[in-house]
Amino acid sequence: YERDGVLDLIDADVEAFRLTQATWGAMGLAGTVAVSIVAWSVGHPPVVALLLGDDDGPAPLVDSEGALHPLEVLWEPSTGPRTDARGVTRDFLEHVAQVTARHHDPDHHTLVFVPGAREVDQVVELLGRLVPGAEVLPLHGRLAPREQDRAIGGEPTTSGGRIVVSTDLAESSLTVPGVRLVVDAALSREPRRDAARDMSGLVTVQASRASMTQRAGRAARLGPGRAVRLVEESVWSRAPEHVTPQITTADLTETALTLAAWGSPRGEGMALLTPPPTAGIDAAETTLRGLGLVDDDGRITDDGLAATRIPADPRLARALLDGADLVGATAAAEVVATLADDLRSDDGDLDRLLADLRSGRSRDADRWRREADRLARLVPAGGGERPGGAGLVTALAHPGRIARRVGDGPTYLLASGTRAALPAGSPVRHHEWLVVADVARADGRVAAGTGAVIRLAAALTRDEAETAGAGLRVRERGRSQGAAARRAAPGEHVAAPGSRPRERLGFVGDLGLLNLRFPGLRAGLVLTAERDKAVPDSVTSVLQALI
Repeated sequence: YERDGVLDLIDADVEAFRLTQATWGAMGLAGTVAVSIVAWSVGHPPVVALLLGDDDGPAPLVDSEGALHPLEVLWEPSTGPRTDARGVTRDFLEHVAQVTARHHDPDHHTLVFVPGAREVDQVVELLGRLVPGAEVLPLHGRLAPREQDRAIGGEPTTSGGRIVVSTDLAESSLTVPGVRLVVDAALSREPRRDAARDMSGLVTVQASRASMTQRAGRAARLGPGRAVRLVEESVWSRAPEHVTPQITTADLTETALTLAAWGSPRGEGMALLTPPPTAGIDAAETTLRGLGLVDDDGRITDDGLAATRIPADPRLARALLDGADLVGATAAAEVVATLADDLRSDDGDLDRLLADLRSGRSRDADRWRREADRLARLVPAGGGERPGGAGLVTALAHPGRIARRVGDGPTYLLASGTRAALPAGSPVRHHEWLVVADVARADGRVAAGTGAVIRLAAALTRDEAETAGAGLRVRERGRSQGAAARRAAPGEHVAAPGSRPRERLGFVGDLGLLNLRFPGLRAGLVLTAERDKAVPDSVTSVLQALI
């Protein structure tokens, strides 16, 4: 029932391997590989069996159903909303903790499902105060293996039983033994890509009925159990039946690089359960091409092969490889480890977050240090270590998120053409240049009418912006009054007659037309390389109105 993008690629790879084996067999080189499908839950096993079948029919389908004991399902919704523009609300997490404390039986284990690691840590903290006699443990993918093993093995160290607060990691990937009570927030975190704003990330959504059924079943493995869903029964009935296939909604940059490394750009010729959307795979390939990881035909480059050896998003892998030469391997790895782990600070300042991690003040410091050290060992030492560099490394990963302040307010214009606002009181609001590490769609005053709020950013110097955004530079050169109009060459914009040459980073020139080279760009403000030339307020106002 899981439709993770990696699992979809594995299905296609198994089929490609089977076909290769069959070809070798026909040539007398080897036998064929036998494929069978084990259906362990709800989903689409017959479709997978057909996909991995051959001319003699579908692959064998093995149906293995677990025996469940009686399960009582209760519905205890909160009085307020579960989520708002900033994510899961604090009031709802308090409701999760209170319901758990009320139903927990010290003689058995309790398993609590919340959507993300951040919510796990908050609920663990709340339960530590509400149920002081219980052993309350977190369980999510960011934990070290030893910490995960502690949550799924052994006996409680206290007499009050054990409460494990988990993401969907405990839904199917890991089994928590001894559970008789499940408390389900009925939320999931799924990847989404906003093509219009060139933004992607994890969003909190209503969990599917398949996921909620799987979670509840954890309470009735060893004996009669109880599942408490923190929504109305009507929400359950309206929930999607299955999880949304990631390949249809997520950013496909990593998927596209994997397919290119397999010699199948864009997935052509691969037997995928769900073909990638054309717009999504085109955007991913454009991103990879801009990073130099694939060529014009979508074939992987040497830099692309190097990036596949870094266990991170291709953008971050490229930033690590390039950043090691500019700021040193250790500094680059520290920034990439922070971005890869989706860490945030309360005030949205990436430099301050890094300072807290380096000093050990952050609760995530130990895990972050292990990951940063691991990444640093994967790249050559490069140049000497340079202090700072958070903005530059982030901009190398996301050049389209290099941003310049619009006027004196909280609004910034990104190189991709998207506007976003810093939250009130952000310590980076006084910087003219920023790079946005994390941005999310939002409405109301928090987004200052832009439709997006900056959740994590770092200051940039102009030189750093021009270094990281070199691939977005567009050269504008003047032409004589009598010259015939002609089409601009790639990377070039023919300016108005009599104007002098200048450059810009994906934005509009003084009064020029918008640059359509960058995906998602529709309108923008001036980002000219002519130093010390401000945009008149009248022009800014007109362009803001047009946007």
